[in-house]
Amino acid sequence: MQNVTNTAEVAPATPSLTSCFRPITEYLRLLRGASRNLVSPAVALSPHDAWLLYQLAAFYPLAPTVIDLAAEATTGASVAFWAAHPGVRRVLALAGPPTSRPATDWRRLFPRAAAELKLAPDSWEIIETTLDQRDGRDAITRVIDPLAPPFFLLAATDTDAATVTDTLVTIRAIHADAVTLIIPLGLTGQSPLLDTVLRSCPADGPDRLTLLRECSPFCAASPLGVIARAENPFVFEAFERLHRLFDGNFQFIDLVERATAASLHEASAERKAEATVEAMAETARQQMAERDARIAELDAQVIERDARIAERDTRLMRYDARIAERDTRLMRYDARIAERDTRLIRRDARLAELLARAATLDAEIAKKNVYLVSIEDRARYIEEQMLPWKDAYIAELETHIRNQDASTALRLSRILGRVGRTVRRVI
Repeated sequence: MQNVTNTAEVAPATPSLTSCFRPITEYLRLLRGASRNLVSPAVALSPHDAWLLYQLAAFYPLAPTVIDLAAEATTGASVAFWAAHPGVRRVLALAGPPTSRPATDWRRLFPRAAAELKLAPDSWEIIETTLDQRDGRDAITRVIDPLAPPFFLLAATDTDAATVTDTLVTIRAIHADAVTLIIPLGLTGQSPLLDTVLRSCPADGPDRLTLLRECSPFCAASPLGVIARAENPFVFEAFERLHRLFDGNFQFIDLVERATAASLHEASAERKAEATVEAMAETARQQMAERDARIAELDAQVIERDARIAERDTRLMRYDARIAERDTRLMRYDARIAERDTRLIRRDARLAELLARAATLDAEIAKKNVYLVSIEDRARYIEEQMLPWKDAYIAELETHIRNQDASTALRLSRILGRVGRTVRRVI
């Protein structure tokens, strides 16, 4: 068989847990290397789950189109897994509600990770709409092909169990014959998610819920559930093929039971059980101690990061205050400059007005100078021409006045004489 590095091109002849889980492992490694935040998906796919999902899609007679509603919960790991599956025609990943989105911006990093994993660009598509939005439903309807039946992958925690019913109703409305894969379904009576799914798939309803842990002892630990139409033969044939994989010589549980019975015959059952329980308890204590240490380490890292973030926020607030203070100063400077500009404009206008008045005064002074020159010329003419004539005229007037005075005195004396004679006559 030819060695092919791109798992999206050729499937291995006998897929193993490692080969099925490799795309998820490589993707999470790239995501952890590129992201500064701690990558912790809300729902983590195990190698066992990846192997079962791989087989269900591979056993289906037609290559399905996967509508991945678990992309947010798995931080994009499910998208990488389906895109690398050679038996899947295309995978469409929708956005989840804002409360379910992880801290890691996996959508921005996924194209680079897909290029590193050599995933075909046309094998996956990520859109920003949710299943509740009309754009999301239209996108699903657009990619569904009659020759590529839809597989819906749904991942939800127990806290989101109340919304699963509406999601299943929406899936049935989009495509009645769709196959829905749900993970993780817990133990009966202990899982609110399982209780919600059971209420959505009653025994007398058109849809049937199958738990993979009921198909084979090998799948006993699987939290994967499948919802399909009761009349869909392909899904149940896939379940039968899974069951036959571990039938016959692969009945390892019976082999373990026989080996255990033989060992119990050779040694004391009580001592064996006590040793086993003690070993398991010690292992559990060690694991708990390691987990507690890891949790304490992570808590310390989180506290340190929070302190750094708080310090950075304080610095940013100080920078913002300084910038605001500088902006205030600049506004004051601008106001002062505008005031000075206004004063200069007023001064320029005043100077222009004074210059205009000075020009007017200069014109008037020039006119007055001309007038004064004319008056001086006339005065000089009068002094030169008129004064000699005036003196002669005055002398002539004085002579005339003297003559008139003499004539007037003579007349007066005559009148007085006449008056005297008249008086004497009367007397």
